[in-house]
Amino acid sequence: MTPLLANTSLTAPIDEMRAGVRAKIGDVLDVLDRAAERFGDGDYAAPRVGDPAPDFTLPDAHGAAVALSELRGRGRVLLVFYLGSWCPYCHIQLKAFQAQLDELRAAGLDVVAVSPETPERSRSFAEGAELGFTVLSDAGNAVADRYGLRFTLDGEAREVHERVGVDLAAAGADDSWSLPAASTFLVERDGTVSYASVAGDWRRRVGPAEVLEAIRS
Repeated sequence: MTPLLANTSLTAPIDEMRAGVRAKIGDVLDVLDRAAERFGDGDYAAPRVGDPAPDFTLPDAHGAAVALSELRGRGRVLLVFYLGSWCPYCHIQLKAFQAQLDELRAAGLDVVAVSPETPERSRSFAEGAELGFTVLSDAGNAVADRYGLRFTLDGEAREVHERVGVDLAAAGADDSWSLPAASTFLVERDGTVSYASVAGDWRRRVGPAEVLEAIRS
């Protein structure tokens, strides 16, 4: 079982966002929370500290092929798997990494975010959120599956996402309704993982503060 994360640097902004969401959708948020708890209890066979990070090549927001091996050839890679541009928790997390991008780069990190959305959707999201780091498209969550992160929304979870306007089939040009567990990995130049946070419960996120603290310690 993957334990829920304790409070992080993103807990306060997430709580504030959730208050606004509840004002809009009311008890529907409770259904989403039950789904988050269910997937948070999942057993994810993700890389742990000291494990090798599976290599991959994915298209960026402009369609150019990007390989993890090439990225880590230039330095350490902070690899962030997020659900998609429709996810408000992902917005908070990625904008937090953007806000401290200079500090992360000064620490020798290259931030790379991965979602199952198409390059076109990823580009629109990155431009709208003014993200200055690489955003990659993992069609069908093939890479997320190799990282042991893939799960599938079904039953009540899928129904309520559809009810609030989330169309994963359109967002990812894939009708599997699969997603990656929200995860953050620090990959060293030799390909090993030196920091890992995996949260099937998409409400639980780490931000740059946790990553920078891990580097310093």
